[in-house]
Amino acid sequence: LAVRGSYMTELWGKTANVMVVLPWVKSSLELANGVEYQQNSAIADLRLGATIWPINDKIAERYLGLTATIIPPTGSYDKHRLLNAGENRWRALLTLGWQQTLAPKWVFELSQELAWYGDNTNHSSGLRYQQAPTYAATSYLRYRANADWHFHFGGQVNRGGRISLGGQSQTQTSFQDRVNLGVTWIDPLKQQWILRVGRDVNNKNNSKTDHEIALRFLKAF
Repeated sequence: LAVRGSYMTELWGKTANVMVVLPWVKSSLELANGVEYQQNSAIADLRLGATIWPINDKIAERYLGLTATIIPPTGSYDKHRLLNAGENRWRALLTLGWQQTLAPKWVFELSQELAWYGDNTNHSSGLRYQQAPTYAATSYLRYRANADWHFHFGGQVNRGGRISLGGQSQTQTSFQDRVNLGVTWIDPLKQQWILRVGRDVNNKNNSKTDHEIALRFLKAF
């Protein structure tokens, strides 16, 4: 769950947007026998970002957006816990997103993301935690049933992120593949609700997410 504030403007003659996102997460860790080992719910790291659209063709319904995001270590973190909402490190993301209408009711979306990570100097191991950059690609096919209801399905691939503790490599390059389903509803007050569910289907050298539920609410002022 996240609270997001955004403001539309222009930058160098192009449509632009600045945003602030404050997430709240709830997670649990289970042992192999299914017994819950630990649970955590708290405020996660704040996200500060800006997007500019070099291509914003409303006639052809074709859009290209470039987003830069900074994530400072503001969330809840305790090195004695296995599960933390915050990561106790700085992160920077660069995302390139493409959207193209294929038919009156069908839209294709593709985004590619590079992420860089600062060091966690207060890791549970007592050593400096470092992570190599990661790459993610996400694709959706969206069906616009009508003006108020949209449905989407797609997937995501994640690569990279080799981890080191105290300068010693701990893992090989990881990969993670995920499938997502979602629905968007525009209510009578023109507020937007987005529900997304997902799960990992392929995973190596990374924690596995059996199920994820995300709810997003957007109100324009």
